[in-house]
Amino acid sequence: MLSKIINILNTCIPKSGVSWAELLPGDFLDTLEQAEKINIRSLRQQLKQKALTQQALTV
Repeated sequence: MLSKIINILNTCIPKSGVSWAELLPGDFLDTLEQAEKINIRSLRQQLKQKALTQQALTV
């Protein structure tokens, strides 16, 4: 049990360039769903970029 807790704590150190707000549940799990989570993050970034572009065009 203690080894599982230590494992979780060791894997919960985010990669550089990723803030805690950008992390999704399961980001630290080694599963096939990791690609899906990357796609969700990419879609979020695209939506932010689109909103910024629209804002710039309306100014």
